[in-house]
Amino acid sequence: MKKLNKTQRAEFEEHQAAIVKAINMLQETIDEFTQKRSELFVPVEEAFENASAVVDSFNEFRDDIATQLNDYADERSETWQESENGERYREWIDQWEAELDVDISFPDLADVEYELEEIHEEDYPIEPD
Repeated sequence: MKKLNKTQRAEFEEHQAAIVKAINMLQETIDEFTQKRSELFVPVEEAFENASAVVDSFNEFRDDIATQLNDYADERSETWQESENGERYREWIDQWEAELDVDISFPDLADVEYELEEIHEEDYPIEPD
């Protein structure tokens, strides 16, 4: 074969058009996915901010209780602090000093990438140079 015949050229052009259409459809679908993903993420962020605020409020309360417990223990004698009651009280303080935390992790939803290029006649010549 010295060159592509008319039928082969027409088929090449059909493939070329189909690839361009597929690229456009793929890009539109990726764009739509990215938009929807962003929209769906908004309530998750809001819920996380709410949970963080609730935890922060609890931690302020917890800090106040822990301070009061420490103040009470500090007012007691050294003998009481070293006693069994004092040690149990210290354990109770330790429990109240443990800060509550909220943490959230999200799967890596990096931008979708693809490799699909248009085909051109210069890349697939009709006949040899």
